[in-house]
Amino acid sequence: ADHLCAPPREAVPPARPGSRRARRRGGRAVPRPRSVLAMKPNFTLRLRIFNLNCWGIPYLSKRRADRMKRLGDFLNMESFDLALLEEVWSEQDFQHLRQKLLPTYPAAHYFRSGIIGSGLCVFSKHPIQEFTQHVYTLNGYPYMIHHGDWFCGKAVGLLVLHLSGLVLNVYVTHLHAEYSRQKDIYLTHRVAQAWELAQFIQCVSLGLTGEVGWDQGLRGGQGPTYRRAELVREERLPHRPGSPSHTSKKADVVLLCGDLNLHPKDLGCRLLKEWTGLHDAYLETRDFKCEPLVSLGL
Repeated sequence: ADHLCAPPREAVPPARPGSRRARRRGGRAVPRPRSVLAMKPNFTLRLRIFNLNCWGIPYLSKRRADRMKRLGDFLNMESFDLALLEEVWSEQDFQHLRQKLLPTYPAAHYFRSGIIGSGLCVFSKHPIQEFTQHVYTLNGYPYMIHHGDWFCGKAVGLLVLHLSGLVLNVYVTHLHAEYSRQKDIYLTHRVAQAWELAQFIQCVSLGLTGEVGWDQGLRGGQGPTYRRAELVREERLPHRPGSPSHTSKKADVVLLCGDLNLHPKDLGCRLLKEWTGLHDAYLETRDFKCEPLVSLGL
């Protein structure tokens, strides 16, 4: 499973008298309240998050029904805070999991896109305050029918949670498959998707004003899902690679999960981490080794 998380935010310095961040009360400068993280330096929030590429291709994936049943049993037994899944390409499978997991995960959402769907879905123990998605602009070739990425409409889904006074932005995505490490005809597609993903994270974090703007385009589908969208540049500001302001401007915690189909040192992964300031949570916590030719999610 791939997990990218934002580094802790720096504590906000107290406002100076007369500054815009200060308010006057009885001739005395009173700074605006700091964030929860700054107000509670010893505050900790523990989350258990599960991510899995289910390989749930109808008529092609082996033992799909049995695996989905066992997955539901496992998720109920473990009772994670969040369960994020990729390649659930049958809405029937999603509805089966939805009913089975309802007592443990009362909140759920299935991200619909393309012809056969994005395959992305989420189950949450906590209420989902907001959700949306963005479909990647460049995503395979329609004549490569046996690969199928073009038909599923690869996308990134976003859900917003409010926990213990903190705002969590959780992203789930599935980038274009690699198929061949030696003859990778989709390398440019994954790099473009990684760049678009980084822009989407910045856009949501910074809002509609500032360095990155978001043209919502035509609205349709379920809830606040966009059928067409464009990223546009406006009022370009000096960029500092890895600046936490890009991933935590409006959210206290930013978490990216999914199947990126990228190695840690691949261009797309390095671009995503450098531009957003996200850290690889798995590599940060343990010594990670793999065979050179094994294709990893990250």
